[in-house]
Amino acid sequence: KKLDLAGDAQQVTDAAAAHAIFVSGSPTNVIIEGGTIDGNSLALRGVNIGGNADGITVRGVEIKNTTQYGILNSAAATNILVEDNYIHDTGSGIASDSITGAVKVIYRRNRLSTLTSSGIRLNSILHGEAYGNLIEGTTLASIYAYGADHLNVHDNVIRDGSSLHIHLDTSGRGQVKNNTSVNAYSNCILVEVSLHFDISGNVCLNSGTV
Repeated sequence: KKLDLAGDAQQVTDAAAAHAIFVSGSPTNVIIEGGTIDGNSLALRGVNIGGNADGITVRGVEIKNTTQYGILNSAAATNILVEDNYIHDTGSGIASDSITGAVKVIYRRNRLSTLTSSGIRLNSILHGEAYGNLIEGTTLASIYAYGADHLNVHDNVIRDGSSLHIHLDTSGRGQVKNNTSVNAYSNCILVEVSLHFDISGNVCLNSGTV
């Protein structure tokens, strides 16, 4: 199943609309690709992945002017791929925020800028990867993980914005490697109550401590 937005601008005009696009139920192998989603400062989320979805891809979409999230994975979905998107002027850029936790999630090569919250949130994920992303100008942690396991965060570039660029909180097993942090006000990388992480090869320029 493919929703091709190429050449189209999906603009939210109804203040009651929580999501511009909502993937619900138990869909499989859905691709959302191309075009622009404009929340018009009305929609809470650009794309919301809910239910027990399996095999959802969001690729090459510009998402802007949503009040909470650009892309939210709010349920125990599996096999989620979010790649090559430009997300800006939102709350959090890309977030997995489910108590039950998503499985096999990849966030790669996205550009995230001018966010009033986090850049990428990897909460309660089992087997997650974030790499090749450019994150500029977040208010809270640029990459944040809570309760995640088997997590691989590598080769991201984070510039300016928050006092904290990569924050691992109560997570276990994984890697944080070869990321570049520029102008973090406080911590380049902060690890709290997290075990068995390989943290190596990261570059912190004009940033705080690791």
